Amino acid sequence: MKKIIIPALLICLSACGSTPDRPVAPAQSPVPQESAQKLERDVKFGETAGAAYNSSQFAITVGAPQDYSKFAVPPEEGKYVSINVEAKLLTGVGGVISAASFTLVDAAGNDYTFAAPNGTDTKEQMFETLLSTSDTGSGIVVFDIPANARKLVVKYIPVAETKDYASWS
Repeated sequence: MKKIIIPALLICLSACGSTPDRPVAPAQSPVPQESAQKLERDVKFGETAGAAYNSSQFAITVGAPQDYSKFAVPPEEGKYVSINVEAKLLTGVGGVISAASFTLVDAAGNDYTFAAPNGTDTKEQMFETLLSTSDTGSGIVVFDIPANARKLVVKYIPVAETKDYASWS
């Protein structure tokens, strides 16, 4: 019986990548690729910015503002524009990234908060809860801005905060 157990144990150990005189190194959890590089906080439209907030690190990409015409109610300021947002939790406890987390600023320094959906389907609106490392989410954010607004900058300002954590221009 001993003759059968010892060879079987050695075969099992070698199949697992270990022998009695060579232990297996402990497994390391993979590091998200984005966290290996330093993400800039202020970037151009279409680029990914890093935002550290509430013990978490996010990678957020924001597209350039585009005219948007799907709302049922006409704009009050002049026109609707939308931005495409993609977000990924790199590390930490995570949280909500929503349309309310983004502000658009024009060249004159005027701030515009997101325009709430009015009479349209809200499934494409940005509202994501990212709680686990590598969780991702995407959606659009719509703003009501003057038709002649220029040099637009989008800022990521988490709800209940007053300073921006990332920006795109």
